Amino acid sequence: MTSGLISGDALLTAVIQFGGGSHLCIGRNLALLEINKVVPRLLRDYRFELARPGRPLKANASFFVVQSGLEVYITKP
Repeated sequence: MTSGLISGDALLTAVIQFGGGSHLCIGRNLALLEINKVVPRLLRDYRFELARPGRPLKANASFFVVQSGLEVYITKP
């Protein structure tokens, strides 16, 4: 690691949402491909700004972690 950045291999081993071993999600590669294409496009084409920057996020951890309180303004420059 250099300058606080995580290498691609280290990042892939940290992605646990898709399971691991014999329980690996069969849609993992498709999901990662979509994320790697859609997220950069959204960040390139739109501007994101927190509606309430000082407001803390709430998370409810049950089977899935559900977050609430993230309000964002999305504009096209």
